[in-house]
Amino acid sequence: PLSGTTQLNRYAGVLGAWYRKGPLHADINAEYGGADNWVYRTDPLNFFNFRGNVSYAPRPWLMLGGNFAYQKASNNTPGINLGQHNYTTMVTATIMPNRKWGFDLAYSFDAIQQNLFLCFQDSTPPPGSTTCAGDSSLLQTYGVYQTHTQYGYFALTLSPLERVNMRLGYSIVDNQGTTTDFNALLPLGPLASTYQTPLATVDVKLYKNVSFKGAWNYYQYGEGSFVGPTAPRYFHANNTTLALRY
Repeated sequence: PLSGTTQLNRYAGVLGAWYRKGPLHADINAEYGGADNWVYRTDPLNFFNFRGNVSYAPRPWLMLGGNFAYQKASNNTPGINLGQHNYTTMVTATIMPNRKWGFDLAYSFDAIQQNLFLCFQDSTPPPGSTTCAGDSSLLQTYGVYQTHTQYGYFALTLSPLERVNMRLGYSIVDNQGTTTDFNALLPLGPLASTYQTPLATVDVKLYKNVSFKGAWNYYQYGEGSFVGPTAPRYFHANNTTLALRY
């Protein structure tokens, strides 16, 4: 090999299956593999990935769906001890029984975790820190990053009259997590936050080529961690749109 290069051999095996019959469609995919070397400390020597999807439409106006993904990886090299996983699951539903109303719904949950030894230089190290295995001038601690994120969404469409279309919706992202603390004064920031976005719109056809539209959107972001040198961040905004289209 050339000077300054790292040779890495990676292998993987994949197994998949699918099923389709009438309104039910499903598929799964599994992958397992590894490597004999690493370049970055987050490069895994062993990994496993699994994905699954399913959709079910028992009626022309009703569709249900779901998917799941799981990823796991590790690198047990002394001084690294990487362990990480990420799993996500989502369910969705679409209901459109007639032109007068319809409903969309979605929910997902995502969990991420990564642990590995971190080498650093600090005058106030976290409790339990030891001398770095790769550099005696640095300290090391077993770093942790973990977060759970939930997402919810719904949208309701209404057409009470032939000339009127309305839409009401709401979405929220709630994130709760933790990480290795190198600064006791540093808040968690986005690792403890909530983001909400409700909305409402209406379209009215006034005449053959003339229509009116009104829309309201609200955005709100807030952090729930403790107060550090600065207070947790918060903002909100109201946006209103009034339009006449010809």
